[in-house]
Amino acid sequence: AVESIMLQRPSGSLHIREDGTINVNGIVRSTPEDPNAPEPQESSEAGTPWRVQLANIALREGRLDFADASLPLPFKTLIDGIEADIKDVDTESEKSLNLEFKGAVDGYAPVVILGSGKPFAQQRDGELRFTFRGMDIATMSPYAGTYAGYSLDSGTLSLDLRYALDGQALEGDNRIVISQMELGEPVESEL
Repeated sequence: AVESIMLQRPSGSLHIREDGTINVNGIVRSTPEDPNAPEPQESSEAGTPWRVQLANIALREGRLDFADASLPLPFKTLIDGIEADIKDVDTESEKSLNLEFKGAVDGYAPVVILGSGKPFAQQRDGELRFTFRGMDIATMSPYAGTYAGYSLDSGTLSLDLRYALDGQALEGDNRIVISQMELGEPVESEL
């Protein structure tokens, strides 16, 4: 049991490579089986899993560098000023844990993620809300070019997304507002 974990000024990168793989794919690797290793012995006692309790995990002044090189026009952005809290983690409890995440994309567009869920319960219910306001849509040109065939010259993007998991059922509500969008040049794309 740990009362609190604080991460001050953490930074990280999430990059999608040209081949679609992600830079974090290699963090956990499986080891190849050794053909000369002895056979595992069966235990007469069943092992009891560890219980982990964390009252609060806090992240302050974080940054995340995101890049996607899998597109015809590479995309890159920075989420800065990240403040996050995850509360009430208990691997033996069926009560909800809570998540709050705040930051700014490219230093000006606020993003907020609020969530709750029961990741350790038999029925893993949960909800996630994602709010994003006033991003310059021209920065999304690589995605627009790839999927719509045109770059974007100007406009703003705001999102309100809500996803809820109730047993096996997923419910979503997406509200996307694009203001004063102007298309740019055509982009060659295979999609």
